[in-house]
Amino acid sequence: MKKTFLFLLTVWFSVGMSKAQPAGIYGYTIADNKVVVSDLIEFSGLTDEQIFVNALLFAIDRFTEEERFAKIDFEKHQFTVDRCIISENLEDTRYYYSIDFKLSEGMLTFWARNIFYKSSDLIALGSPKGVPFEKLNPEKRPKQQAYLDEFLAENTAYIREMTDAVRRNAGGEVTHWTEIATGKVVKGMNETEVKLIYGKPQHTSLSGERCRMLFKNNIVVILESGIVSNVIK
Repeated sequence: MKKTFLFLLTVWFSVGMSKAQPAGIYGYTIADNKVVVSDLIEFSGLTDEQIFVNALLFAIDRFTEEERFAKIDFEKHQFTVDRCIISENLEDTRYYYSIDFKLSEGMLTFWARNIFYKSSDLIALGSPKGVPFEKLNPEKRPKQQAYLDEFLAENTAYIREMTDAVRRNAGGEVTHWTEIATGKVVKGMNETEVKLIYGKPQHTSLSGERCRMLFKNNIVVILESGIVSNVIK
């Protein structure tokens, strides 16, 4: 089954034309006239559930105000993150894109798509919606090469940090899948399960074995020795 999956992935990539990138950087492909970045990471010694949960937790802990889950399928071990990267090198520039993750037989594949950038220059020119990467012409406009290079480097760093987080396997055991699927926090859950429902807490306070987590809409979850004892809405 694993060999079949790899073969299908190879055929999938062959739709487009790969672009050479520096060593260690996940490069982009032109597939159906769209710029995409895709690859797979293979894990050993972890169950699919552990890989899935730790990847989700990493995404949650890294969320900014402009990022969110566009989709989560707990049963199929798939999720999509709508991301925003703030440029560290180009003034007033941000990159937006969606990245799909799918887990199968110990392999996590990712597919970054709908990539575009926004900058103050574009807004001044009357283009507030941003520029899709398909419209970039780095050979004629060197600055656009800088957009490509920075995005690819930042996306690669994100994937590598996620990979490290998954391999550390710091997430707690998940047993309340039914409640998680319905978005309901109940007594007896652990911190991992709470985060899978409510996301990243806005504030956390500790007092001995007691933990108080504040979430959006003023929802407060109390944990005693790592286990939910009360939910205040």
